Amino acid sequence: MSQLAKRIKLHEAGKEMMARSDWKAAIQLFREARAYGDNMLLLVDLAASEYMDGSLYTWKETLTEIETALELHREILSAHTLYNSALFIGKFLEEQGQFKAALASYASLLEGRQFDDRHKIMALSQLVRVSCFLGLNREAEVHFVELATKIRAFKNHDQKVEVLHALMLADCALIGVEAAVTRFDRVKNETFVKSDLPLLIFDLLDQVFASANGDRNAMSLGREILALLPVELVEPVNGFERGLMNLFLSQPLRYREVFERAEEMSLTTQMRLAILVYQYGADGVDQARAQKL
Repeated sequence: MSQLAKRIKLHEAGKEMMARSDWKAAIQLFREARAYGDNMLLLVDLAASEYMDGSLYTWKETLTEIETALELHREILSAHTLYNSALFIGKFLEEQGQFKAALASYASLLEGRQFDDRHKIMALSQLVRVSCFLGLNREAEVHFVELATKIRAFKNHDQKVEVLHALMLADCALIGVEAAVTRFDRVKNETFVKSDLPLLIFDLLDQVFASANGDRNAMSLGREILALLPVELVEPVNGFERGLMNLFLSQPLRYREVFERAEEMSLTTQMRLAILVYQYGADGVDQARAQKL
């Protein structure tokens, strides 16, 4: 077996471990694969696994290697590799709170002849999303217009959940939450939306609170958004989360506190809490105590 074949085999085995969330096994396989030659996407998968495993020291070293390789070999790397690497770096810079650096990483995908409009659509969606998050509405508007223009040239290309997410955030920032709700309502039953449905709903609820004039208006629109949810939410995934939910339900809470205090919960549990709070009012969830958890 050639060196290349050995590297590819180990890389594929590592990706299988990633799919199982066995980060330590994935890291071991990726490091073994590197003995048979480096590859940019191999480095990306290694860094992702190190991050998920909490091995932040080695993760930062691998991330530095990726950034250096991008600078040195940008002219010879394929568009696919450059695209995936720039998205990867941007997402992790966001995780670290380095949003301006993340914007620069995404913006790099708008440069160079090797990127086609499909690459640029995904890059623009990231730029719109982060610009909206930072309150850079003028920049978001410019990217939003360019994104909408490019989408028209590619039928159904807006049927990617990342693009939809960016468009919804842009609607909230530039037009109003109602526009985002209308956009979401049109596609809520599409297959491409279903896996990210709770996240999209949760972000809509968060935007409602941030933009609505007063709790009463926010609660009313929040109920409309929740009515769009076509799936049932499951029970809390473990005893720890049940305990956290019971803690929330044992005391009066304004619904913004749910978003601020639920960071350690799974998204499903956050959603259930948000629904209970919206359902029973902005001043608390006393009536929800009778709900069977």
